[in-house]
Amino acid sequence: MKNESFKKQIQNIEFNKLFELLGNILSRENYEIIEKKDGFILTNLNIGLQPTREAFILNTKPLSGNDVDLSTLEALIANILERNIDSISIISTTTISNSIEAKLKGSSKVSLKFIPRDALQKLIEKHYPNYLLYESFDLIEYERFFLEEMTEKSALLNIKGLETRVKKLLSIYIKPQLYELKKDLESDSVKLIRVNSNELVNRKGSAIIEGDTGSGKSTLLKELGRQIIKKQDKRKSLPIYLSPFIIRKFSFNILNACESLLTCKIAGTWKEILTSYNLVLLIDGIDEFDKQDQESIVNQLHNLSQNKKVRYVLTTRSIESNNLNAISNHTELFRIRKFNDKQIREFANRFFDDENLSKNLIEALTDNRILERIPLSPLSMSLISLVYEKENFEIPATISDIYDNFNQLILGKATANNRFELIKFNFRERILSVYALKLLQAKHHQPLTKTEFIDFFLEYFKSKSSPIEDEVLIDFLNYFISNSGILVCENDSFIKFSHKSFLQYYASLEIFKHQRNLESSLVDNFYELDWQNVSVFYGGQSKDMPDFLKQIINKIKRAETIEEYTNSIMGIGYLLQALYQTNNNIREEAVHTVLNHHLILHDWYKKISTDNQIPFFRNMRLPSVSIFNMYFFYLNFLSHTLTQPLGMAFERLLGEYKKSNDSSIGYKLLTLAAIFHSTRIHNSSYLNRLIDETDILNDPYLTTIAEFALYFDSSKYHQELKRKIHKAFSSKEKVTDVLRTHPISKLRFSNLDVIQSNKKVVLITEGETDVEILEHAYTVLTGNKIPYWRAKPAGINSGGAQEVRLCLDKSSPTLVDGETIIGIFDADSSGINNYNGLNKAFTNWKHYKRVKKLENLNVFGVKIPFPEFRLDYSKTEIESNYLAIEHYFSDDILNEFNMLKKTSIPKIFKIKDSIGAKKRFSKHLKSLTNPNIFKEFIPLFETIDDICDINQNYYEFLS
Repeated sequence: MKNESFKKQIQNIEFNKLFELLGNILSRENYEIIEKKDGFILTNLNIGLQPTREAFILNTKPLSGNDVDLSTLEALIANILERNIDSISIISTTTISNSIEAKLKGSSKVSLKFIPRDALQKLIEKHYPNYLLYESFDLIEYERFFLEEMTEKSALLNIKGLETRVKKLLSIYIKPQLYELKKDLESDSVKLIRVNSNELVNRKGSAIIEGDTGSGKSTLLKELGRQIIKKQDKRKSLPIYLSPFIIRKFSFNILNACESLLTCKIAGTWKEILTSYNLVLLIDGIDEFDKQDQESIVNQLHNLSQNKKVRYVLTTRSIESNNLNAISNHTELFRIRKFNDKQIREFANRFFDDENLSKNLIEALTDNRILERIPLSPLSMSLISLVYEKENFEIPATISDIYDNFNQLILGKATANNRFELIKFNFRERILSVYALKLLQAKHHQPLTKTEFIDFFLEYFKSKSSPIEDEVLIDFLNYFISNSGILVCENDSFIKFSHKSFLQYYASLEIFKHQRNLESSLVDNFYELDWQNVSVFYGGQSKDMPDFLKQIINKIKRAETIEEYTNSIMGIGYLLQALYQTNNNIREEAVHTVLNHHLILHDWYKKISTDNQIPFFRNMRLPSVSIFNMYFFYLNFLSHTLTQPLGMAFERLLGEYKKSNDSSIGYKLLTLAAIFHSTRIHNSSYLNRLIDETDILNDPYLTTIAEFALYFDSSKYHQELKRKIHKAFSSKEKVTDVLRTHPISKLRFSNLDVIQSNKKVVLITEGETDVEILEHAYTVLTGNKIPYWRAKPAGINSGGAQEVRLCLDKSSPTLVDGETIIGIFDADSSGINNYNGLNKAFTNWKHYKRVKKLENLNVFGVKIPFPEFRLDYSKTEIESNYLAIEHYFSDDILNEFNMLKKTSIPKIFKIKDSIGAKKRFSKHLKSLTNPNIFKEFIPLFETIDDICDINQNYYEFLS
């Protein structure tokens, strides 16, 4: 703080505020304040044998020059001298001349000292360094509240015997691997750009930070708040940290939560605070809330951001799965990666005082492959370090073992008290496991109040054979809440687990040790991430659970939504790591199941990219989608514990690919080879075999993916592989240029769109837009389910009903075992003629007059049904029929896009046969989400379901 700046700022502060500041500084300098009155402060200073009484006068008037008025100051000194004072100090915000100083000293009967402006400046900088910047005493106290209570207090500090080490652990902040999701200006694809977390402080826009559980999202938010407070602009910035508990406590009302947090912390009304400060809301996740509550919060944040100019930073485990797409268009998107090797070393080096201990831990983690077996995060690294230092434990094989060891350590220390010697380890563990399961099963995992918590366990243990009296149990529960480090009483009311992973771990213990009948609940709820994490902990208790894994496989085979497919891949990757002693044939089956999901997601990402509704996927290139999808699978299966089932899956797929050269199988093989080729596993033999033993480099699309995806190490052998791939890539330059420069909307359904899911039901339509309309109608009617069928247009260029008929007539030799092919014909003259023209082996199926089946094979022709409001379109003369699939929409919607063309028949219109018009119409339809708009598709979908023996409810979301 420069002197001239200080002089100007100090003169602008009101006397009362400055006088209050002086009193607080004196208190911090260990003066006991006896009296504050009329511009002076009377104090005691207890130093030595005899306390001294000293008065401090605050002067803001000139004490130098020709216009000095000393009468007021001299009267004040005379008044103070009547109070039996040992000395007087005059603290002045102005310059004191030597002559004035001498005159005042000469008239004083006690020691008179002067504290000039420079000395006052040092005192202010010592105790309140940001005071003059804030010009608000309340903000300084809020800063202390945020830094000392909100960001640094942890229930882990309650672990007896580990307080010092935990304090050190909490002081360690390892900058996260933070990546911003940015559009590539040249390709419109999304790329990840590494950013320094400090950049978030300087950004003006709102942000969403995505990261796995325990990846350090909460710590990053709190560090962000700390830096925002330290780095102020002319208009002060005020971070407000909102936990899910606080949001729920105030009934999901963000403004009410903020107002409550700021009460007694910041002066002024909420309206005044909004206009006086730059508010930054730090929201620590809304993932656990219901969809409607998430949507409510999202809408509030959007309104605050747009109308009140309030910035927010929101953390989430998944942008896609938590209804955040609505605001992702208006925010900057970031992703936190798990700890890398460098971060692990940095953490260990900073935690351990002994360099050898740090080195030994890193070697143990590496040698025992713990880094490959668990999703290593700041949380799990903290647990490992504490346990390793305390007992020098062997490094365990799974994260369940880490928590088992930590559980032993914490519960062994938490109740080291003679009053509770009857309460053994198993009893304490049971309290945690029973409560964890109760919260897991509760809506929103809603915690109990302290009273409810105690009453619950009093009632629970009544039926048990326990020697513990109620009074002792009550005392113990209170003690356990305060000292376990696992439970925490938040806001002096609700009993929560100090970290969600503790809830998940102890819930898994309860099911594994005491309630195996609830294993089916783990299966039923596997798509829900909290339950999924419980399943991983549960599997880690045994590591060999073939029946449980079979149930999970059967569950995920029935996935229907993008969230279910995504969470299946993520969950199976971690579960197979926990179950590394389970039969590898079953583990291989799980790999094949999620590899099929891998292709379904690939299909759906292509659809999403052409929908243009989600910025992340908008205008992505086809290879970018493939690489993005591959990378997601790669991340979740990157583990040495999975090399056997992945290797077995690779061998089976390699044999199939050699026979078929199917690009979809080749894509699966490339994904698996990439995992083996990584620096983590460092085995390039699979990629080498794929290149040398197959014709994969003759496939332009797979060669393009390989060229851009396989940058995982820089070894000499890797460079040789890259040269082979690049040579093949360069030889197909014309094709690869098209792939790299054309958006998916131009290439989907073309002969370059070679990766397809292996769904057993394939619909063949008259054109591309028919596919897009059917896909979207099904998704909207079913609440965002992905169709169980795969649709594709007939022919490459021409399309039309004739192409559909030819596809069905020629399908017999190419039909895959178990596959069902359904051709969809419009009910116009061309569609009817070609439906009727199917070869004689097609006969009417069941009671339908508009469905034909090929004899002995699951090949069907379906003529679209007439909706009730279009029955006048059904004519006896074939040439007078004009019903197309677009007619399922109202005339209002069709006229909006000029889709109707008059015919010779009054009130009968045909659909304009223009590819451009149909594409514009289809693009518009994909922005519509009201199920009632698509209700006329239900009879057609029910016909397809009847053919496939599927029971799907299409009426649930209709109004």
